[in-house]
Amino acid sequence: MRFDTILKTLFQSSSLLLLELLTHAPVREWINVEIPKAQMNKVDLVAWLADGRLYHLELQSENDPNMAWRMLEYYFLLWKRYGVRPVQQVIYVGARPMAMGMDIQHENLTFRYRATDIRELDSELLLGSASIGDNLLAILCSFNDTRAAVRRILTRIAQQPESQRVNAMSQLLVLSGLRKLEYVIQQESVRMPITMDLMENRVIRDYFLQGKREGEQQGRADGARQEAMSVLTRLLERRFGLLTEETIGKLSAADLATLEDWTLRLLDAHTLAEVLQTK
Repeated sequence: MRFDTILKTLFQSSSLLLLELLTHAPVREWINVEIPKAQMNKVDLVAWLADGRLYHLELQSENDPNMAWRMLEYYFLLWKRYGVRPVQQVIYVGARPMAMGMDIQHENLTFRYRATDIRELDSELLLGSASIGDNLLAILCSFNDTRAAVRRILTRIAQQPESQRVNAMSQLLVLSGLRKLEYVIQQESVRMPITMDLMENRVIRDYFLQGKREGEQQGRADGARQEAMSVLTRLLERRFGLLTEETIGKLSAADLATLEDWTLRLLDAHTLAEVLQTK
């Protein structure tokens, strides 16, 4: 299971408190929007709200430097197709701090969309919700006591009908990978009244073991990227002075190969723009 599929499934589940907090109105109907791939990527979620508004939600796990332009394309095409200006929202669930431009300021155009890092939301509301979907999504929020929060989520899973527990636990494990909490969940589940052995379930066991290997590899890759970004940041500030928030956001969104390429460019470049230009 991919986390993006799970996120879409949970957001479309009934009685989701998180969705009502975002929309301020119940969802009347989810829409399957088919837009030709030649024009743009498929939108994540679109719904008609009970108050007549068209709501567009994008779920983002990485900082996309072109996010504002993507949202503008979505805005135009949805407006053209349905004859209603959409209300747009991006929920960021990535591990790194959110660093995406949320507006476009041009001589002939001003555009802005809403973006929220899920860690900024009230985790207590999601943990206390009657919806298991909210409880599972809470794993992506910030906590004062992470283990206590995990125990509360596991308790809610244990209270679900037996036929639904494996699915809920599988979803939790996939989402927890975005926060590297798989081990915490495994450790805490041993102490919780869940009437199934996680590691005896083949789907969960295979995912957990795969996640362990991928997590170790990703940890090494993240460490190398962070070190490369730190070195490049110091070199740029030494050469060009204090960096702007926009530049820092661009560095944060870059992958390791890009950071290494920019570091090499620094040897010959005369301006900051020359260093950070994209091919």
